[in-house]
Amino acid sequence: MPNPTDNLMAAHRALLESSQTIGLKSFEAATRLLELQTQAAQGLFGANGGAGGAPAQPGTPDPRQMMRGAAEYTQRATQLMLETQTEMMRLLQTQASQLQALVSELVSSGMQNAAAMRPAMESAASAMTRSVANGAAAAMPAAADGGAGRRAAPRAADGA
Repeated sequence: MPNPTDNLMAAHRALLESSQTIGLKSFEAATRLLELQTQAAQGLFGANGGAGGAPAQPGTPDPRQMMRGAAEYTQRATQLMLETQTEMMRLLQTQASQLQALVSELVSSGMQNAAAMRPAMESAASAMTRSVANGAAAAMPAAADGGAGRRAAPRAADGA
């Protein structure tokens, strides 16, 4: 029979690794989104211009070109989010199935161990019951004598 502690440690290790993978995927998605935003900003302000600089082309930007750039940015950002969401859901489903398998295995192991331990537990319980009963029976006469002796002593002291 497999050791439940070893199984628990292996499952814990696997859950930590999948949590780390989820964190890395989140960071990767944020990096890709930042790159996309940088490209969009460069397209808006021109390759040589900046937020404080002049646009690369003289005059005002073409509104149709800006709308196409915004639509392209939105499409790429949406695609990035959908890819990231799909990957995250796959990783979370894997993690949930690992956790479900661990809980199922621990419950099964606990049930097997409980069934194997039942005779030993019953004999220990009956031994404890006999011990308590024998101890209580032995303590009852001593307590009765001790209580009467204590009551008699103060009366004798009061009478003297």
